[in-house]
Formats: sequence, C-alpha cells, structure tokens
Amino acid sequence: MTLIVRDATPFDVVERELARGTGDVPELPKLAKEALELAQKADLQADEFVELADRDPVVTARLLAVANSALYARSVPTVTTKNAFLRIGLQASRDVLYQVAYGAMLDAPKELRHEIAQTYEHGVRTARIVRNLAARFSLDPQTAFLAALLHDVGRARCLRIVTRRCKAGQRSDMAAAVSQFHALAGSQLAIAWNLPVEVREVCAMHHEPGSHRLAALVGLCDLLEHSTADDAGELDVKLIDKSLEFLNVGVEECEELVKMARAEKHEHME
Repeated sequence: MTLIVRDATPFDVVERELARGTGDVPELPKLAKEALELAQKADLQADEFVELADRDPVVTARLLAVANSALYARSVPTVTTKNAFLRIGLQASRDVLYQVAYGAMLDAPKELRHEIAQTYEHGVRTARIVRNLAARFSLDPQTAFLAALLHDVGRARCLRIVTRRCKAGQRSDMAAAVSQFHALAGSQLAIAWNLPVEVREVCAMHHEPGSHRLAALVGLCDLLEHSTADDAGELDVKLIDKSLEFLNVGVEECEELVKMARAEKHEHME
C-alpha cells in the first residue's frame, strides 16, 4: 500500500525520503549486474557478449536495433547476435550493455516513462560526448562513459518518490524538487548498488564539481548536450566559468565543443 503524504510539497517529501536512506531502493536487477560487469571487462570477447545476448531478449533486441539502425544499416539486415556484434564493433557493443543496464535499473511505471526516457536519452548523449573528450583530460574513456551515462539517474528516483507520496494536485513544483535533490538521490543509488566509486562521485558532484576532474567534465558535457536542444538559448558561460574553471575551458573552446556535441547528436539520431 502506497502512503500518500497530505499537504506536503514535493520538496518536503523528497527531502524526507532521502534522509531515511535507501529503504525505497530495490536490489540491482541481475541483468543490470551482468551487463555492467561484462561491459567493463577490458578484454571483452565476442563469445561472451553473444552468450549474454542469446539468453536475454532485452540485450538481443537492443543489439539488433542498433545494428540495423541508420548508423550501421546495410542492404541486408542482420538477424543474429554474432553478426550484429561484428557489425557495430566492440565499443558500440559495450554501449549496448551499458544502456541495457540503465534500463534494467529503472523499471518505470507507465506515468513516468516519458520523463525517465528523456533522462536516459540525455544520459546516453552526454556519455558519448564525455567519451570523446576523456583522453584529453587524462581520464579513462570507459569509466567516464559509465559515470556520464548514469549522472542523472537520481532524477528517476525522485520522480518515483513524488508520484508515490504526493497527490496529483500537490505535484506542481515536482520538476524543481527533482532538480534540487537528484544529485543526492543518484549518489545514494550508486552506493546502494555498489557501482564504481567514480559513478557515485559524479552523481553527487556533477553540478558542483570543485576540483574533481571527471565530475567537472561530465558537468560541462551535461551543459553541452542541453545546448543541442532545438529551443536551447545561449550557452551559460557564467555557469561554466563558475563550476568548471578547473578544466580551463575558455569561451571560444566551449563554442567549438557545442558544435561537436551537435554533430555527435546528429550522427546518432535514429
């Protein structure tokens, strides 16, 4: 039975729930664990990937969708996991595993699917930009990709808390509550699920990175990805100067990075 908190704002409800810890967090699903472990193997082999895909329809479906997308499609669609793996290559296959893991973490109720799907898609696009820039900042591209993919995972948790605990009429400022508390919610999730420490740190710090190099890069790329939206305004240079000064990225370079982010988004649109 779901407890509805009467006369409480989303801010009050989310803050109270997070202060209680992670009692609301389910165990990390088996599929998510397996996909994350396999994706992070330095010597990932085709046979290992195919073995997981062949026993899990979610992995198979995502793999074939990518392999037959506009980015990789050829005249004859592929229908086998082995051929799909060979077609898209090792890096894109790792991405499939990361994305399947993300989806398995968040079994979204119907009323939240649109919002959570948007968060997921933003995470994927941000992660691709981060990976392109990681080596420049002496960061491991694989670790950077995973941390960026999951940087906003706390948003989904906040949304679920509000929809479970607040009546529909009390949700007018839900977006503001999610914005305020998603970093804490995400870091708590990452700790509860024993995700890599870099993921925990980026979830917690991507809006206030200080001198944390990976969190600063993810924070920058988060802004860059948002700047690619059709209704995006001017890039918030003041925010970049304040929050991401540690990376020593200037205004002109930011504009170049925005162009790169838009090109990356266009390339992967299906």
